[in-house]
Order: sequence, then C-alpha cells, then structure tokens
Amino acid sequence: MKILFLSTSIPPVADSHTIRNVYFLRSLARYSSEVVVVTIPSKQGKFMTDELPQKVKIITTEPTIYDTINSLLDRIPAPKVRNFSKSFLAVFFGRIGIPDYRGDWSRKARKASIQYFKENNFQPDLIISSAGSFSANIAAANIARKYNIKWIADYGDPWSFSVLKPASLWYLRTINGLIEKRTLKYCSYITVTTNETKVYFEQNLVGFNIPISVIPCGYTKVDHSSTLHKTHFRGICIGYVGTAYSGSRDLRSFMEIFKKLQDTSEPELSFLIVGSYSSGFKVFIEQNEIRNVTLKGWVGYFESISLMQNLDFLLLYGNISEYQIPGKVYNYLSTGKPIIYFSQIQPDKDPTYKLLSQFEGVIYIDSQRDNAFEILQNHISKYKVVAEIAKSRLSNEMLGKFEWGEIGEDFANLALKVLGKQL
Repeated sequence: MKILFLSTSIPPVADSHTIRNVYFLRSLARYSSEVVVVTIPSKQGKFMTDELPQKVKIITTEPTIYDTINSLLDRIPAPKVRNFSKSFLAVFFGRIGIPDYRGDWSRKARKASIQYFKENNFQPDLIISSAGSFSANIAAANIARKYNIKWIADYGDPWSFSVLKPASLWYLRTINGLIEKRTLKYCSYITVTTNETKVYFEQNLVGFNIPISVIPCGYTKVDHSSTLHKTHFRGICIGYVGTAYSGSRDLRSFMEIFKKLQDTSEPELSFLIVGSYSSGFKVFIEQNEIRNVTLKGWVGYFESISLMQNLDFLLLYGNISEYQIPGKVYNYLSTGKPIIYFSQIQPDKDPTYKLLSQFEGVIYIDSQRDNAFEILQNHISKYKVVAEIAKSRLSNEMLGKFEWGEIGEDFANLALKVLGKQL
C-alpha cells in the first residue's frame, strides 16, 4: 500500500490534530510500503518530530501567503506591536480566506504532490487528507479526480458547519458549504471524531453515498506508577492544560469561584494554567488579587501529560459546539484524576458531557454555573474520597478503546478496507 498524506498539521506544527496525525502515520507506516506526507514548512521547533516513523517521507511546499506575512511580522522587535499585528493578520485572513486562512495551500500541495509523482515514479493507492487547513481536502479532491485514486477525508473540526467565528460567518458558511459538497464528490470515505458529526453528515450529504466512520481522538498511555516531570504545588492544585482564550474558553468564570474557594477551603489551593492564554487573564488575576495562580504558558505534548499526572484536579471547559469534543478530554480521563467539567451548552446537546458521564470522578458544572461554588467546595473538602473514585476509572474497560495505539490501528484497518484489503 502506497499512501499520499496531505495535512498542514504535521510535526513540528504544534496543534491538537498533529498529535492525531502522528499516531495515524505510525500505524499506517506498518502496513504500507511507502508513505509520502505533503505539508507546510514550519519553524516551530521539534514538536513531536521524533515520534514520526522513519519510513514516512516529508515533502514541504512553498509557504502560504498567510505564513509568509506572519514570518515577517515575527521580526518586529516590540512585543505589543508584534502580537497586535499577528492577531490582526489572523482575524483578517480568517474573514477573507476560502476555505480558511491557508486557502492558497491547496494549489501548493497539489503542485508539490504531482511533482513528486513525476520525479519519483510514485503512484499512490490511497490519498488521505487530515484536517488542519481544509485546503488539504481541496488538494486531495483534485488529485483523486485527476489520477482516479481513492481518497479518505479525516475531519477534525467541522468545515462548513462550524459554530466558531470566523468560519460561522454567513458568507463563509455559504461559500464553504458549496465548496465542501463539490469537493466531497470525489471522496471515497469520511472519518470524523464524534457520532454527532457523523449524524450531521448523514443528514446533509443526501445522495452522496459516502461511507462515514467515527474515529475518535485518544490518549497517550503512560506509566501511572511514576511521573515524567516532578512539580510541587501548594496544598491542592487545580490545573487547566490546553489553549484558553476569552472567546471560547474563558477561565475567568472559574477564577472568580476559585478566589472564593481560597478564602474558605483547607488546605491551601493553587491554580496552574498550562498552554497559550489570553493576556486579559493575567490582568484579571492581578486586578482581583487572586493568589497562587501560575501561568506556565505553552509546553510540549509529553510534558503536558506529565503535568496532568501531578495535579490534584483537572479543569475542563467544554466546546460551544454540538459536534466536537476537546481533544484533551482523553488524556484527562487517562490520568485517573478528578475532572472539574465546566459545560458551555445544555447537557442533552453536549457530546463531551455524554462521554464524561460514562466515567467515574467527573464533577459537572452546568452552563449557568448554578451552585458551582458549593459543588466545588464540597468535593475539595472530600478530596481523598473523590480522588479514589476518580482513580477507579482506570479499570473501566471503555477507557482502553481510546488509547492512541488502538485508534491508530483502527484507522489503518479502515484504510486497508477502503482498498479492499485486511490487516
């Protein structure tokens, strides 16, 4: 089996779908004679680069217009001016880019792929496009049509039915909806991360007859008898691991409650935020004189998992989408630590709530934050009992099916199935 894999989410690009792609590629490489990955150039360090199989051949395209300008803005010496300029660029391209801010990458990916075909006498049996920029889907459709090759489209976030801005703006939703349906005419199989997304596609792709499977995100298995990174916190530490911005995951609603808890709880409480965050959070902490809050910033994937192992409670904010589950959920579950879940939509429409309700040790706070202070105060006061309950989910058989190794094998098996083969 020879595979052409198209994605802008490939190491060292540091985003959640890169992690998914790494584990997919590790499994695909075991059953393929050749795997060629076409992706964007990146200077983001070595994020997960050591996790890619040696068999995988990486081809980088020319940079997109957005990435070129973004690199130029990195040269601005004044941090405030640089950050404002980069934010403005992201907002501007997000509102004019079709299908997204890397819209011109589809042509670059197609060109690089065809050039590799000709220079290396490479004829793939299967094309896989995997999230990041949806321009990967457009490139995959063009190549699949030109060479009559089967194509799997792996979706992370929704494309034309995203509820997040700017993708949810009416003109982008309309244009992307038309492009998406035109593109998927050449698709052999679709994989999505939740059953809710699968149902949406089945209801809105009437007449396409494209098979759809749910391949969820997962967790990286670790040794719970030891930790990779020892960190010492004061008293009981609550931690949030992941990206948090005021527009989608506004941690200030929790910090207001945290400040009240500090005044009433024993032992002392601390709060750790790991990952990129809104600058307004720091201002909020200082203005409200909230004690024992550490803003650690971005860390690598494996260090983030290690930090989770050292925390007492893990804070999780749900998505505002009815279709998606935050990728960090699965690593959270695998720690065996109590999870404080701040929902942002009604439970009957929340796929994250439906997943978490099947596991022990989850503290649910509804979207109205009703009695949040009392609920958290009660659980913190009974920390040892709550921790034991959460730890018991490690023996829950359902957890095992979300291990990345298992999920990677499921995806590889699906790829072989599309080609009429079996593991």
